[in-house]
Amino acid sequence: MECIFHLQPSTGFGGPLNGSPARLTAFGELNRRCSFDAIVETGTYRGESTVYFGATGCPVYSSEVNPRFLGYARMRLRFRSNVHILLGDSRQFLRRLIEDPNVPKDKVFFYLDAHWHDDLPLRDEVELIFRNWKRAIVMVDDFQVPDDLGYGFDDYGEGKRLTLEYLAPVAYTGFTSFFPSLPSSEELGYKRGWVVMANDKFSIDQLREIAQVREWQQTRG
Repeated sequence: MECIFHLQPSTGFGGPLNGSPARLTAFGELNRRCSFDAIVETGTYRGESTVYFGATGCPVYSSEVNPRFLGYARMRLRFRSNVHILLGDSRQFLRRLIEDPNVPKDKVFFYLDAHWHDDLPLRDEVELIFRNWKRAIVMVDDFQVPDDLGYGFDDYGEGKRLTLEYLAPVAYTGFTSFFPSLPSSEELGYKRGWVVMANDKFSIDQLREIAQVREWQQTRG
């Protein structure tokens, strides 16, 4: 039953970050290089990735729109004083963080996983982040890898597919996209697509040094 809180390392989806060793390694290397001052997550669900982020020791801010999942995650992470889980829409959540002077606005890692069916906040999330944070690095779950269809991604119909085309209206923020360098045929876990984005020279330079990702602008024909 969901009301029983298990303390085992995983509660589903193959582990944190969809159980992808490549993604976990990429985050670890980025955190080592960038020394993130905070981590922001949208879409807590049951706190699988939140637990992982909380273990870094830096402040973690996470949002969940479903009260049931929020309660589960809060209970699971009740001993992590550095983790703050809030109820509500991810866009409102980000605006609250923007207005909060205690939340770092530089060298912050964002993990965006709040997209679900009719409500796709991703475009607004990306715009809010790149307009209000410096040296932000954004990782998006369930995103199409354009040249590797073995990776799954969220597709809810016309205009509701998590693709680069979907993000075109906010491309003016100047982000550069990086996709997994590992072919889907060699990936473990749930084989869900992902993208990492940054719009400042420092962060882009760091991403170019990470073996687990490849810059899209350099590889497309």
